[in-house]
Amino acid sequence: MAINMYKKNRMYDQMIRLVHQHRKDNITAAEKHFTDAKDWKAAVQMYRANAMWEDALRVAKIFGGVNASKQVAYAWAISLGGDEGAVLLKKLGLLDQAIDYAMESGAFAQAFELTRAGAKAKLPEVHLKYAMFLEDEGRFAEAEAEFIAADKPKEAVDMYIHTQDWDAGMRVAEQYDPASVSDVLIAQARSATERQQYQVAESMYLQAKRPELALKMYRDIRLWHDALRLAEDYLPSKVQEIHMEMAGELTGMVECWEQAASLAMKYQRHRVHDVINLVTQRLIDIQRYQAAAELHESIDDIQGAIRAYCLGGLFDNARQLGGTNPTFSSYIEEQYNSHLVQNKSADELATRGGAASQQAIDMYIQRDDWGKVHELASQQGSEVAGQYAVKHAERRFRQGEYGEAAIVFSENGISGNPQYFDLYRNIAIGILSAAHNERNTEGEKGLKGMLFKLLNVLGTSGTARKNDMEEFRKMYLAGLYISLANTAKADGMKDLAAKQLTAALRYAGIIPADRAFYEAGIAWRDAGRQNMAFVMLNRFLDLTDAMDDPDSSAAEIENSDFADTDIPFDFHIPQRAYTSEDQREEVRNYVLELSMDQQVEQVLTSRACDFCGGDTFESNLTCQLCKGKWEPCAVSGYPVSAHEKVVSKQNGFDVVAIRDNWNQWVTAFHTCPVTNGPATPMY
Repeated sequence: MAINMYKKNRMYDQMIRLVHQHRKDNITAAEKHFTDAKDWKAAVQMYRANAMWEDALRVAKIFGGVNASKQVAYAWAISLGGDEGAVLLKKLGLLDQAIDYAMESGAFAQAFELTRAGAKAKLPEVHLKYAMFLEDEGRFAEAEAEFIAADKPKEAVDMYIHTQDWDAGMRVAEQYDPASVSDVLIAQARSATERQQYQVAESMYLQAKRPELALKMYRDIRLWHDALRLAEDYLPSKVQEIHMEMAGELTGMVECWEQAASLAMKYQRHRVHDVINLVTQRLIDIQRYQAAAELHESIDDIQGAIRAYCLGGLFDNARQLGGTNPTFSSYIEEQYNSHLVQNKSADELATRGGAASQQAIDMYIQRDDWGKVHELASQQGSEVAGQYAVKHAERRFRQGEYGEAAIVFSENGISGNPQYFDLYRNIAIGILSAAHNERNTEGEKGLKGMLFKLLNVLGTSGTARKNDMEEFRKMYLAGLYISLANTAKADGMKDLAAKQLTAALRYAGIIPADRAFYEAGIAWRDAGRQNMAFVMLNRFLDLTDAMDDPDSSAAEIENSDFADTDIPFDFHIPQRAYTSEDQREEVRNYVLELSMDQQVEQVLTSRACDFCGGDTFESNLTCQLCKGKWEPCAVSGYPVSAHEKVVSKQNGFDVVAIRDNWNQWVTAFHTCPVTNGPATPMY
């Protein structure tokens, strides 16, 4: 009775409840009641509420059609969840339709779940649909990630182009779809064109390798000179076409302007200057400079004509018209200089002197043409030459080219300004601290020349502090002996090279000590003086051991072998090794071999002091016994005794040397070892 009551009153939910509780066998009858009442959805709901999904699917398919059955199947799968739901939909042949329904409903979490569980091939499509959904929502960064996951980076690029987020579009294109880079650039160019930023647009088109689009832009907006420039640079086949278009348009304009000028001169004399000025400005705008100048001349406006000639680069015409008028001449030459600067005509500027030369120098610097910089600077005096030598050397120094920096100063002069002293020190340190395999013999020669020039500049000015002079003097002598030894070794003068490198030992510390003793020891080995080689290379090995373990007892180097010499002992242990491990091992084996040779006397060679007759180390400049002193030989660095002393004055300097060393050097090289000037033997 109650069931019929609810049925008559169309209270189907209550009817379903009672049927479910009391007459389960009649649930099919309830379906009939619903469908007879054309409320099949209630029947579907009844079956869903009772988890009778197959019946729900049947009713939906019969009365609601395919779309209704998809919805029921989708709901069934969702109720099961995960893999089980996907298996069901696959079994029913409705998996793809259910995924589509989920996407259409915006239920992307369920769409991804079903896809990953049973239709992985459809995953890119789900990512793509989700990306489009996110784009519509304005969630662009998330949309980008989904476009990439869908393997559709082009759509992400198009999204950013649409929103004019050029940086993001370019980033995605460069990383995921290089072919789209040009699309971003072209879209950016079109946006710039709309804002009348034509140069920006041109740059973008050229980056996109689409110069024809830039040319079309200029033609559309009738910027003929830009169109012609672009065609000449990138589309030469279009040049003639542009010329023809320009000629057609310009001819008509020029004829109108000239007619206006003619009418003004005939009928409106009081307006002639205004009309001519307007017409000539229009002619100048289209680069018809000579026509503009001639119009000015026709009304005796010499100043206006000269201005037009100068704007067109017709300076000979301007000079002829200006004659000897100093005001006109000054203006024309000023404009000519500006023209040369604008066209970067450095060579022509260099010939004009004054400020023009300075502008030429600046252009040469920009081109890194330092040869011409120094040539021009030298014509303006030693002070200017020194300033530009500093600029050049600083650039080389910053690039780590210490030898090249020294060569710059050696060849082009040097400034005595104390503000550059640190630069000079650092160049010297950079050259002298080079490892064996990094040495630059030309740079070492340049260091010698650089410091020689510096000492002479400082000596002449008399403004340098005594400490600075002494420091640079020691650096100079260190560089001098190293450079001379390079030359001597190259010519086979092994004994002379060994003496020069022994003299360089006085500056151990300025020269890293391991380098100084290694080079001197190897030189004596090559010269055949094994006792000298042994003592110096043994000191080299002591130094390398101390460098390996500075905190051990090995770092306490014993100095008895050099106690009575003028070779310093108070230098710092180097931090960076001069030699390779193989070179060090070679020296170790050589010293071990000499230590077992009874015929090798393991002491430095001595000589008799000229003053007291006692024995002193052969290269000492001060006798340790009587404190007698000698001058160093400019060639070998060894002490000069009175009976063998010669003094060369051939190049404006007093150069003291041992006669035999001097004659050996100048016979071979014909130059003074100090000044590099010509020199001859002395007997």
